[in-house]
Amino acid sequence: MKKRKLRALSYAKINLSLNVSGKNGEGMHLLDSVTASVSIADAVTVCERFDSQVNVTYGGKPSAYKNDSVKKAVVFLQKRFGNFGLDIDVEKHLPEGAGVGGSSADAAAAIVLASELFGFYEQGLDISKAAGEVGSDVPLMCRGGFCRLTGMGESVERIGAGNDLYIVLLCGDRGVSSAECFARFDALYPTCAFAPSDNDRLIAELCKGDAREIAKHCGNALTESALQMDKSIADRIAALEKTGAAKSFMTGSGSACVGIYENLPQAKYAVDVLNGQGHKKVFALKTMPDGIVIV
Repeated sequence: MKKRKLRALSYAKINLSLNVSGKNGEGMHLLDSVTASVSIADAVTVCERFDSQVNVTYGGKPSAYKNDSVKKAVVFLQKRFGNFGLDIDVEKHLPEGAGVGGSSADAAAAIVLASELFGFYEQGLDISKAAGEVGSDVPLMCRGGFCRLTGMGESVERIGAGNDLYIVLLCGDRGVSSAECFARFDALYPTCAFAPSDNDRLIAELCKGDAREIAKHCGNALTESALQMDKSIADRIAALEKTGAAKSFMTGSGSACVGIYENLPQAKYAVDVLNGQGHKKVFALKTMPDGIVIV
């Protein structure tokens, strides 16, 4: 019997805005963030097995992750739907430690592909709830496109947008610990809340589609706390501004930064300039309508 196989592209996300609203009763931070999928993706391939084993490889090599999010996603589905097995290979293209959703994107792709392969949707799978059990960013990565994320990531609302946005993603040499970044945020903001962006206004401008007006309402509440850990974030923001970005800012908890441009030629010009300055991990991207695309 021939084994069935499926492949998907799992796109990165950027935070156009990231506000911190406070904490819940369990001490977890509550967010209000507008996000977008962008055109750099990992490729995830699943192949069914005729037993219940789950094997995860990265570029053909066994996973080196202690708590692999892809395996965690499949094991969760096994507990819900019984015995099935998969061989999963991930081709990594998303920069690690950049705050663009790397491991969550791969877990989301595994959930979508397994559900498509074995018909879990027809068996009553609520993919958002399943994704939330795997990780706080996984529901967002399953949904993709332009979204507003609130709470701890469990509430994801799709947003209509008037036009594509053109983005330059500029990564640092190392990532920033999200846990430490939030701890430093709490020290900076005793109320555990800071909202540099008007997300209602940002969403309204996204619907109109003017890049410069959209850029005015972008921002990230975690920037100052991340700067305490990686001062080079400020250099990346400034470097993007000097290439003509309508606005530049940090995404996620760092350390990558993004600039918004009015068209793709401007974004590609910025990449050429930044490469010429010695930056090694820089990408000209556009927004994408979905987070996971089966190919």
